[in-house]
This record gives sequence, structure tokens and C-alpha cells, in this order.
Amino acid sequence: MAASEASESRRGEIAAIALGTALFVWLAGALSPALRLAENWLADLARVALAPAPPLSSDLVLVTITEDTLAALPYRSPVNRRLLAEAVEAIARAGAKGLALDILFDQPTEAEADARLSSALRRAAARMPVVTAYARQADHLSPAQIAFLDAYTKGLTQGLVNLPTDPDDGAVRWALKGMSVEGRGVLPGFALALARSASPSPPALAAGTMPLAYPVDPAKLPAYPLQAIPLLPAAWLAGKYILIGADLPHSDRHRTPFAALLSHPAAILPGVTIHAMAFNQELSGLRLGEAPPWALAPFSALMALLAALALGHKARLGRRLLFGVVVLVGYGGAALLAIRLGYLVPILPPLLAALIGGGIQGGREWRREQKKRAFVQEAFARYLSPAVVKLLVQDPTRLRLGGEQREITYVFTDIAGFTTVSEKLAPELMATILNGYLDRMCQIALAHEATIDKIVGDAVVAFFNAPLDQPDHARRAVRLAVAYDAFSEDFRAEWRAKGIEIGITRVGVNTGRATVGNFGGQRFFNYTGHGDSVNTAARLESVNKHLGTRICISGTTAAGCPDQPFRPVATLVLKGKSQGLEAVEPMTGQPGYAPLDAYQAAFGRMAAGDPTAGPAFAQLAQHYPGDPLVSLHAKRLAAGESGARIVLQEK
Repeated sequence: MAASEASESRRGEIAAIALGTALFVWLAGALSPALRLAENWLADLARVALAPAPPLSSDLVLVTITEDTLAALPYRSPVNRRLLAEAVEAIARAGAKGLALDILFDQPTEAEADARLSSALRRAAARMPVVTAYARQADHLSPAQIAFLDAYTKGLTQGLVNLPTDPDDGAVRWALKGMSVEGRGVLPGFALALARSASPSPPALAAGTMPLAYPVDPAKLPAYPLQAIPLLPAAWLAGKYILIGADLPHSDRHRTPFAALLSHPAAILPGVTIHAMAFNQELSGLRLGEAPPWALAPFSALMALLAALALGHKARLGRRLLFGVVVLVGYGGAALLAIRLGYLVPILPPLLAALIGGGIQGGREWRREQKKRAFVQEAFARYLSPAVVKLLVQDPTRLRLGGEQREITYVFTDIAGFTTVSEKLAPELMATILNGYLDRMCQIALAHEATIDKIVGDAVVAFFNAPLDQPDHARRAVRLAVAYDAFSEDFRAEWRAKGIEIGITRVGVNTGRATVGNFGGQRFFNYTGHGDSVNTAARLESVNKHLGTRICISGTTAAGCPDQPFRPVATLVLKGKSQGLEAVEPMTGQPGYAPLDAYQAAFGRMAAGDPTAGPAFAQLAQHYPGDPLVSLHAKRLAAGESGARIVLQEK
């Protein structure tokens, strides 16, 4: 249940990060020109390098008004209409397919020139499509200019010469399909007007823009100066679509996506050339798709979600970072492929969303890991050796909190009669003795890489094979028991010399399966074990009091220590149990103990029910009165008991 709730909470957290990141990126795009400029540069670079480009039609010709053209005229503006009329007449005579003039006729000039051009345009319109430029009051024309423009171009096809430019960098990335004009309905864009006039099945008229597909090299479009048109061979103009417009250094020039490439000749193009590119696209039939502006939010949310999932994955940091890179590269590759296939999608904002969303979730995961490491450090620094704690901190996955079944070896200790002794001592002295004893006992436990379970009064409880695997846990536990015994005897001697008698330290050791883990709450917890094998270890510590021994170890533990000499204690039937437990005592050269072979011989007779076991133990007791097990069995057998089975009446 808790795991399910945690998983659900994690999913909610990641979803919130994705949505919040998408909102942030959307707002950043709306409020930060720098981000939009960076996106424009990346998108333009991908566009000119990858997007489908229409072939440059051989039927397309530019006629340009240049500085050389204007230098030969009496005035620069408006463009001399006598010269325009001569060019229109020559184009019509040559048999052009269509003509479009990117020049606004919004005011009168010389009456004779105005009349000649008007007549030339209408005669040409009778032979081919002719499109004239149109604009609105919103394009900074006065009502008088609009009135003159309407009257002068009446009966001719009109096309809006507006070029949709990016508000941030002024680049022309779209062509105008059409625009609503007050009192006129929807008028077509300049290039679309020519395409509609020239096509037997004209494209639909609708307001809006379309992504502009530039040819690979717009500079290859043939262009002739206006003043040269009457002098050109008719064959150069025959069957061509001709666009007339200005190519001046400081007027009607616009940035294009080619500006993303340094020093590209098409980085800045005259307006008439861009109109020609839009018309060229109409001739080719190529259409580019484009993600709508609202798609930025779901794209960003999706990328933030994927990156957050990648960085929030329960894997090592290196693998999570790899997942994050895959997400970034995956979207980048998909975006470039989409552009290559002719569908323009945002590039930078979704990648930025992925970096932010992944960074936030990755940071949160890092904090969780740090908290987990701190938790492990706090939970185990008191119980484990520094080397083991370091391993757990480096790899917390080796620790499974909450309880797991595993084989462990428990070591229980207790000072005999310490409560009685402590009642006779001043509190300060008792604290000094107890703290010195416990501190050294804990040091010994950690030196043997034991996990300290708890300290209760003067009792120290430790275990092996958790939380880390220790295949030799039984051997370690026996060695710890022997080390405890050696220290406690020295400790007793030290305080005996000061006039204070401290009881022996009794040690019980048992190996078996138990449930071990972190039990408690978030703030108060204890890494401990639970199970019958743990209780048995505690009972073996207590049974030393009945046996007279200091260390009592179960046979299951002894089986894991083939290199440690033991002698059998008895088959113990603990209170509340029906089955006997083989118990042994480690042999460490204890003074006053019977020789091991003599003891084992007598014990073997006793276990077999041999009546000679009694005299054998009696004889050993005479020679080794300080051997507790010899004395125990001699008394048992003398009292009429037999065998090695001892049924305990107390815990």
C-alpha cells in the first residue's frame, strides 16, 4: 500500500513538473526575445539545411529598379511611369505568360506618363495575367492614396504586397495567402494573386499565411534592370512570368532564413525577390507544414515529462543521464526528420523544457539520494563499522529496509549481577564503569564488523550477515564472543584491583533465519531482527547462569566454524521447547579446564548412557575443580541423572 502511494505520488510529482515546466517555457518564449531569437536561428539553420526546397522555375524572371535605373531619371520617387510603360509594352510584345508589378500606384505623377502606363497595363492584361500591388490604410496609406490606388488599378488584378515579418528579427519566413480588407473582403497576397490568375485551377482564397519554401539558391533567379527591358531580345521574356520591383540598397530589403548561414548571398533579399520565391513555390506545388503556435505547450510538456521520467528513473546516475541524453537526442532527431519531411516544428523550447524538467526531477532525485544516504549514515553509523557504513552509503540498494528474511547470527551479552553491584556504587562511579565497559564492547563489535542491535542496561546485542552479506558470519560471531570474554575478564581484573567486584560477562550465540530490517517510525527506528533464532540466542546467554559457563554457542553456529575447537555442553531443552538444542563452548585455552580429549571421552560416555560416565566426570572434577561443565555434569550424574539432555525450567 505504501509503495503504491509513493509511486502514485511520484507520478503526480513528475506530471506537475512537466506542466509547470511547459508553462515556464511558454512564458519565457512570450517574454524573452533572446529565447525567440535563439529558436529562430536554430529553426532557420535546420530549415535551409534540411527542409524540402522547390526547384527554381526557369519561367521566372525579375525586372529590377536599381540605383542605376534611378540615376538616369529626373526624380527617384515615384518611379517614372513612362519608363514603366515602355517596359510593360515590351514585355507584352515579347509574349510573357504573366506580369506582376511590386510598385504602389498611390499618387499621380506626370499626366501623360500616368495615362500611358495605365493604357499599357490594360492592353497587357488583355493578353496575359497582370497583377498590381495593393496596400491598406493600415500600411500607412492615406485615404487619398487609397482612393487614387483604387481608381488607377481598377479592373486589374490586385495583390497585397505585405510581407509577414517576424517581430523579433524581421525575417520573412511566411508568404501571405490573403488578408481581409475593409469593404473588399479577402484580397490575395501578391504572389498568390499572380498564381490564381495564371492557373486554370486557382488555389483557394483564404486569409492567413503559409510557410515560405525558398529554393536552394535564390540568387540564380534571372534579373534584368528596368531600363534594359525594351532592348532585350524578345526570346528572353517570351513565356516567362515577370515580376517588376525595386532592388535598392536601403529600401524594401528583408532578412531571410539564409541569414542563419554566415555571409550567405541570400541572407537579405529585396521584397520583389521574396514575392518571386513565393510565386515559385506556388508553381512547384510544394507545401510546408507547420506546427501551430499552441503546439509549443504540449510539445514542451511532453519533453519535460519524458526527461523527468528519464532522470527520475530508479537507476544509477550514469544510466539516468544516458536516458536523459537519449530523450534530448531523440527529440532533436525527430524534429530534424520532421523538418526534412516538410513539417516545421519547434526545436529549442521543447529541448529547453526537457533540460529544465529533467534537471528539476534529477535534482529532486539527487536530494532523495542524499537524504537516503544521510538516513543510512544516521541509521547505521552507531551500529556498523565505518567501512560497512561507507559501502552502504555508496550503494544503498544493498540495504533493504522494512524487513527481509535472511540467515543471521546473533550475539547476546549480559553482566552477571551488575544490577546488584550498581546499587552499591555512587551514580558517578557506576556511570564511569558502565560507560567504559559498553564503549569498549561496542568498539570490539565494530572491529569484528558486527551490526550493533541495541544496548539495554549493561547488555550489548549484536548480529552478523545484515545488512550486508557476510558468508562467514558464524565464524565472526564466535570470534566476537571470544573477544568479548577476553576483554570482560581483563575489565573485571582491572576493577577488582580497585576494590570493585564485577560479575562475569555471559555470552550467547545462535545462527538461524530471522526477519531483519528497520522497525519503528520515520524519526525513531531500530535496525533489528525478529524471530525464534533471535530469542534462542538470548536464551543461550541466560543459560550460562545454569551451566556456570561464560559462553554458550548453538551447534548450528559451531557448524559454520570448522577451524574453531569446541567442546560439547549438552543437549539443551529450553523452557517452552520440546526439541533439544545442541550447545557447545569454544575452547580458548581457559585455565583450570580439563583436557579436551578427556572431557570429550567422558561426555561421549554420558551421551551414550554409559554408567561409567559418572565416575569419569567425578575423577575429572577432583583434578579440575574450576571447570564449570565438569562440575555440572559430575553433580548431575551423581544426583542420578543420565545422558547429555538437560531440560531447563527457567528462561
